[in-house]
Amino acid sequence: MARHEQHLLWLFLGHQQLSRQWLQEEADSDPEFADWLALRLRVPRPSERLELMAPHLRQQLTGWRLYYQGDYQPAVEQFQHAWQAVLNDQSDNPCAIDLALGLGKVYTRSGHWGQARDWILHSLALARAQHRLFAVTEGYGALGELLLRAGHAKAAQACMSSAYQLLPPGSGQQAKQLNYLASTLMRNGASLRAESLLMTALHMAHDQGDSDSVWHALARLQFLQLQSEDGGSNVMQSMAAYLPEARTPVACGLLQIGLALWLVRQGQTEQAAQCLQQALSDLGPLLPLERLWAQRLHGALLGQPCRIEADLHRWADIKPVSPPAMVHVMDRTWAELPLATANGFARLQQPLGSLEQEAQARTAFFI
Repeated sequence: MARHEQHLLWLFLGHQQLSRQWLQEEADSDPEFADWLALRLRVPRPSERLELMAPHLRQQLTGWRLYYQGDYQPAVEQFQHAWQAVLNDQSDNPCAIDLALGLGKVYTRSGHWGQARDWILHSLALARAQHRLFAVTEGYGALGELLLRAGHAKAAQACMSSAYQLLPPGSGQQAKQLNYLASTLMRNGASLRAESLLMTALHMAHDQGDSDSVWHALARLQFLQLQSEDGGSNVMQSMAAYLPEARTPVACGLLQIGLALWLVRQGQTEQAAQCLQQALSDLGPLLPLERLWAQRLHGALLGQPCRIEADLHRWADIKPVSPPAMVHVMDRTWAELPLATANGFARLQQPLGSLEQEAQARTAFFI
C-alpha cells in the first residue's frame, strides 16, 4: 500500500520520471502493479505480460506504442478497437479517458483536426466527471496544441494557460507546460513574454534533470530568434552549457530546422543544409510529418527534387471517426471555433515550392 500511495502521489504531481525509473528497475517485484502503472504512463510491457491483459487494455497500450513510433494508422485501429470494448462497459472510465485522448492526439498528428478536437473535448468531459485533475490538465494541453496548429493562437494560449494553472504546487510538469505556453505567446507576437517563460523553463528543467524540457525550450528559443530584429543568434552556441547528453528526437529535430532557417538568413546555405540533414536523422521514422517537412525544406534549399518515402503519406489514408456527442458547457467555446475541413497537412502533398513557402508550413507544427 505504501508503494501504491507513493506512485499515486508521483502521478498526481506529474513526477512521472520517478515511476518510469521504478518500472525499469523493479517492475519484476510486483508485475501486476507494474501492468497498471504502465497503462497510466503509456509505456510498453513485455509480451508475456500483455498476453495476460484484457484485450482492450492490450490494445490501449499497443495504440500508444504505435503512436509514439509514428505509426498513426495502426495506432488509430488499436484505439478504436479498445474504445468499442470500453463503450460497452461504462464502469471502465479511466480507460475511456485515456483512449479518447489517444484518438485526439493521433488525429492531431495526422491532420484530422476536426475529429481530434471532438475526441479531446470528449476526454475532457469524461475527466471532469471522474474528478481526474491531471487528465483535465493533459486534455487542455492537447487542445491547446491542436488549436495552435489549426491557427487559433489566442484560443490555444487560453487552453495552455488553463493547463498550467491546473498544475498542483510542486508539479514536475511546470517546465513542460511553460514551454508549451511560450509557443502560443510566440504565435501571438508576445516575443518578450515567450522568451521569459522559455528561459524560466530552461533553468527549471536543467536544475531538475529534465532533459526533454531543456531541448524543447532550446528549440523554441531558436525559432524565437527568427523573429529577432537584430538578426538573432545560434542557440546551440549561446546555450552550449545547457545542452543535455541525451537527445529528445522531436525537439532536437525542430531545433535543427530552426537553426537551418536562421543560417539561411545569414547566407550560410551549406551549414543550413547540414542542419536539415541532422534534423532528418533526429526525427527519423518516429515523426513522419515533421520529417516530411524537413525533407521538403532540404529540397527547396538546394533546388533539388524532393524524393519522399512512400510510407510517409500513410497518415492521409486514415478514416477518422467521431466520438459520442458530449461537450461540457465550459468547453463550448472551443467546440464552436471554425476548423478547416481539409487535412491540416495537405500542403505537404503539394508540389515543392520555394524555401520561404515551405517554411510557412511551420504553422501546422507544435513549435
